[in-house]
Amino acid sequence: MSCDWADATHELLLARTPPRALNDKLNDLKTYIENHDSRPQTIGQRTIAAESAAIIYALDPVYAAGFSYALLGEQLGPAGFAGGGLLVAAAVGTQLWNRRAADAEDVEDAE
Repeated sequence: MSCDWADATHELLLARTPPRALNDKLNDLKTYIENHDSRPQTIGQRTIAAESAAIIYALDPVYAAGFSYALLGEQLGPAGFAGGGLLVAAAVGTQLWNRRAADAEDVEDAE
């Protein structure tokens, strides 16, 4: 399946395609980007710590739910909100924990 960026963008933003057709176009666009342009991911992997990248990738379901709501008008139930909240809380907690550990390490090195 071939996907032209301009055509996919036009259909996505202007044509108000039905959800199934939109989903097909989004899959085509995802495949096109994966096959033709991995530079942003490569640059990101070089500049971001592995732990941070893992947290970003772990939040994919949260991004997917947000885009589904924004683009397709899908609704999220209480269990979905709870799961998304747990993922975000875990990501924030992990970052705070890592920052605290790094600060403690810096204090020990200074002494």
